[in-house]
Amino acid sequence: MIEQFFAIIRRVLRHRETQQYEKALDAIRAAYKAFLGCDEKFIDSHSADDLVGMMNDRILQPEQVVMAAKLLAEHAETLEVLEALDEAARLRCKSLALYLEVFLGAGAPTLESCFEDIDRLAESLRPVGIPLDSAARLPFYLERRNRLAEAEDALFLAADAAPAGHGVFAEGTSFYKRLMSRPAAELEAGGLPLAEVEEGRTAFEAVATRKRGVPRSSKGSRVT
Repeated sequence: MIEQFFAIIRRVLRHRETQQYEKALDAIRAAYKAFLGCDEKFIDSHSADDLVGMMNDRILQPEQVVMAAKLLAEHAETLEVLEALDEAARLRCKSLALYLEVFLGAGAPTLESCFEDIDRLAESLRPVGIPLDSAARLPFYLERRNRLAEAEDALFLAADAAPAGHGVFAEGTSFYKRLMSRPAAELEAGGLPLAEVEEGRTAFEAVATRKRGVPRSSKGSRVT
């Protein structure tokens, strides 16, 4: 099934390369039905949290959620060419949220071929802003890939955008505890030597202290 799915993705890419954008969209719509058992309207009408809930309830398999994320990303790429920029950004936000949820959960092994997609989505959303919930998860995706310096940078970006009490502060504290328990060689390989870990932990604690008293509501917050 995976081979068939990526054959369709290659077809979508060929249609875009030859500027046959309606055919690309038709191929994406057909893939929703073939591999997810639903149409694009069903996926569009449910939030990323809803779809993850379906995965947790085993209505959808982790692989299907990954497929949905991939199709949303390809749909967004096609819409961007057609200058439907707001809609493209919306689909990218949902795609990134799904990828991160599966990667940081039990379905992580299925995502080895999708790291480039996650990186590309995060980069493409920077100009308009990454929703805070996804931005707060990016550091731990990067940590798992041993891109430790990038993970720390992403953590500070999320913390700067978050209000006091947001989960990113507790997660950030745990992040530094994990780093402090790592061998020095691993930290060096991840681009974050021990001395910089210690400096970063102190700076992160200062950000958390500064944020105390900031209203908890973070609805609509984005990280650029």
